[in-house]
Amino acid sequence: MNPYQRHKTEDAHRYVGVWKSEIAFIRDEVSFFQELLDKYFVAMSGGDQMNNLAEMIMELNTLSSNDLKWLTERLIVLDNAINKNSDWPDDHDATRDRYAECGKRMDDLMVQFKQLKSRIFQVVGSVIKRD
Repeated sequence: MNPYQRHKTEDAHRYVGVWKSEIAFIRDEVSFFQELLDKYFVAMSGGDQMNNLAEMIMELNTLSSNDLKWLTERLIVLDNAINKNSDWPDDHDATRDRYAECGKRMDDLMVQFKQLKSRIFQVVGSVIKRD
């Protein structure tokens, strides 16, 4: 069972707020990394790291245009459903399922983004050391 399905309404409301903040922060980080890689390190890297950098830029673009967008849209709908009622809404099973799905996607996103950041730092570090 998804652990988010056991949360009470007040926990869900708090988590949705935290997730919204994390998404905003990730969106800022994605923009930073895209600019960093695009403007500076692609030119510096030469041929040896070009494929890695291009792949990471694509992953950042996908993350931004797909995952963050999907989660943001779902969290707005979910937050509205939770805020309308002091307890889980009448369609509480559907809302609880949407909440659990958002929680799982958020967890997956955090792991994926952390791994991507580590790879970016490794490549950037190797380019800086070389130059």
